[in-house]
Amino acid sequence: MSSTLSDQTPSFLFRIELLREDNWVPWKRRVTAILREQGLLKYTEGTERKPVPADAKAPTAEELEKARKWEELDGKVQTQIELTLSDSQMIHIAGAITAANMWKQLKLVKEARGKLGILLYHRRLYRTVADESTDIVEHVTEMCHTQEELGMLGSQVSDEDFLMLLITSLPESWDQFTTAYLGSTGNNPTITSHEFISIVLEENRRRIEKSGGGESAMYGCGKKTGWNQSSASKRSDGSDEMECWNCHKRGHTVAECWSKGGGQEGKGLARKGGKKKGRKAQSNQVAEPVNSDLAETSYHVDTQAQFSSHFARNDWLADSGTTSHISNSRQTFVDFKPLTEMNINGIGNQAIKALGRGTVLLDCKVGNKTITHRLKETLYAPNAINNLISISRLDDARMEAKFRKGQVQFLQNHSEVLATRKKINRLYLMNG
Repeated sequence: MSSTLSDQTPSFLFRIELLREDNWVPWKRRVTAILREQGLLKYTEGTERKPVPADAKAPTAEELEKARKWEELDGKVQTQIELTLSDSQMIHIAGAITAANMWKQLKLVKEARGKLGILLYHRRLYRTVADESTDIVEHVTEMCHTQEELGMLGSQVSDEDFLMLLITSLPESWDQFTTAYLGSTGNNPTITSHEFISIVLEENRRRIEKSGGGESAMYGCGKKTGWNQSSASKRSDGSDEMECWNCHKRGHTVAECWSKGGGQEGKGLARKGGKKKGRKAQSNQVAEPVNSDLAETSYHVDTQAQFSSHFARNDWLADSGTTSHISNSRQTFVDFKPLTEMNINGIGNQAIKALGRGTVLLDCKVGNKTITHRLKETLYAPNAINNLISISRLDDARMEAKFRKGQVQFLQNHSEVLATRKKINRLYLMNG
């Protein structure tokens, strides 16, 4: 075997995820590793320049051979980059004639520059905080990516500082767990951030398994869930002896727990006549310009979601048959996370794909004023005929519905916050 790896290791042997809008850091690391293994990394760095003959008018055969060899290897690097870009990212290398040009153009687009970029990522790192509904794995991954972005900009975050940021970013229900890993004497932690991350991920897996395991447990630790079908099936399977690790009572999971720190915190009192307390708590939010109450509900796709061709594609419809908000327009999202392998059944027997989830701002006209609602955990389904608002989630948000003559009004604190114009089947057209 030749000692020149670049001649023996073709790039097609390396299969990596294509570059998208949101995976620059891992993609860059993988491509860098491939080129380093092939001995071609210097072509992207621009340190291996094309040989120039001493006499441009009369180059020697040796000089021509060196130039040809350089063009061949630079072409290999260009091919490696081109074959690992998604269609939407090809535009960022337009006009580049060398591998170094391609790499430079991608970095200019993907990496924030200067002090402003450093400030942006520091702000993101310090403001990233998980709540009880946050997926802990995604949360830790996001913080690690932000730390790596800062490192690429030359602003290193020390391991001790990053560890403290990780600890303080976790939900309050983790406080008792994390305090054991802070220094018992002095101010110095007893472990590194990498060790702490491995411990947190292991504890997260343990909590998921203790909550019931499997797919339904993922809802319990990752997202807030209601008393849904999967919960009922657990009861029928004889698992009513399951212990909730939040309140340590039996018969329910942490996702269904009414106690403080549980997925259904405070909702037990509301069902038992404690609405007065709930309304008092909500009154503190009335002055907010954006209504966030619609976010404090479950993330669960109902396989009976309904759509209708009687309305326009961009209409928003209130539906009692789905437990997840659904939007068919990517432009409506103010934050977004891609999804894979998520199906929504609702158009006859045809399944449509949910390609992501995030937050949508929805303006609703009520009388002569417009109220903006923040719909978190909304599914992005580009093939959906309409946009759907889940009535069950509005109910979870402590809203009161009044149905009359084919219309419905949603009230909060006795004030109308959502209104519909007309009803067809089970769907109510929102007055937006």
